[in-house]
Amino acid sequence: MVNTVYRKDILKQTSVLSAATIPSGHPIFNHSVSLVPVLLNFPIVVHRVGIRDNGTTGCLDTQPITYIHVAPKDGFAPPEWQNGIGTVIVARKNKKDLTTDHYEALWIYCDRILDYFGEGVAVPEHVYSR
Repeated sequence: MVNTVYRKDILKQTSVLSAATIPSGHPIFNHSVSLVPVLLNFPIVVHRVGIRDNGTTGCLDTQPITYIHVAPKDGFAPPEWQNGIGTVIVARKNKKDLTTDHYEALWIYCDRILDYFGEGVAVPEHVYSR
């Protein structure tokens, strides 16, 4: 069993972050890793749970998950991680425990990286090392 984070997003304004435990053979571990967390030696995988869109614009957008998926060279996430994400499970690829605090710290760090792109300056290389 692996300790992970479960992020439930029903409406854009409603998000519940909680700890979850999944089997070590869960399909999440077959997913590819997000690029910035790999550079930080903290490989993360994300699995969509499959919540249906309720028709409200942006209802399934999950900004922290988008931030975790940004590319280190241009700050853009792949199209499939930009909107309509919904409820997800987040885990460490190496199957080590992931706490809600680690998850929060990671996406906030990725948010800070995006500030460099917004300011029009190159991201210093040390930002991508642990």
